[in-house]
Amino acid sequence: DVTGRLTVPYYTGVMAIARALRVPVAVYAQGLGPLNTGFARFLVKTALSGARMVSLRDSESVELLREIGVARDDVSLVADPAFALAPKDSAAARRIENREGVVMFALRPWEVGRDITAEYALCARRIRVELGVEVVFAAFQPSADLALAKEMAELSGAMAVSFDMTPGQALGVVSKAQLIVGMRLHSLIFAASAGVPAVAIEYDPKVRALCERVGTRHLLPAGVDGDTLYDTIARAWSVRERLRAEQALSVDELREGARMATEQVLS
Repeated sequence: DVTGRLTVPYYTGVMAIARALRVPVAVYAQGLGPLNTGFARFLVKTALSGARMVSLRDSESVELLREIGVARDDVSLVADPAFALAPKDSAAARRIENREGVVMFALRPWEVGRDITAEYALCARRIRVELGVEVVFAAFQPSADLALAKEMAELSGAMAVSFDMTPGQALGVVSKAQLIVGMRLHSLIFAASAGVPAVAIEYDPKVRALCERVGTRHLLPAGVDGDTLYDTIARAWSVRERLRAEQALSVDELREGARMATEQVLS
């Protein structure tokens, strides 16, 4: 419920309407929480107790399910369906492929108590000058992220890419980078799936939960200052091949978990 007061009532309301119409409800590879109010917990408990099938994408969500009192023994721990995607070609992917060394930012607007635009634009310029690599600002959710990506790109002399494309094409674009700096959860999922190391910025517990599953070491809080962000990126860049190898160990298991989630919901 941190993304808005109506988020939980909306989604649980859709589930309630489906059940009232006798339409089966499946909870498919979801992340659960945060649930900070008793009302939100009540709505989620009621909705998930009545679902025909429940699969969750991280152990923290499974624990929260138990904590709010959902008593069912058929909950499956799976993986996000995006791990089952295959990368697809696109014009944007070819533009990035032709560049030598790319750090890709996938930021989202988020209130942190100050304007961090100038700090992060300076960080991007330092990456271009001091590390000698290109920077791309990716708008994973263009309706919310594109204005920020364009502003950052203009201030730092970088490139902005709008992800108004298929998920497979988006994965293909991510696969052309050598390091992802991600707030958007699916930028980090795509990075892990494509074997691209990442620096994660945690605005929601689901980001930390993913990092723990895929072995992402570099996790920073939302609102981290630009100097700390640059230093972390520089360290990750210097050991990117080692990070790539470490991350690969967990991805095959997650791909299998994504396939299992789809088989469950269709069975």
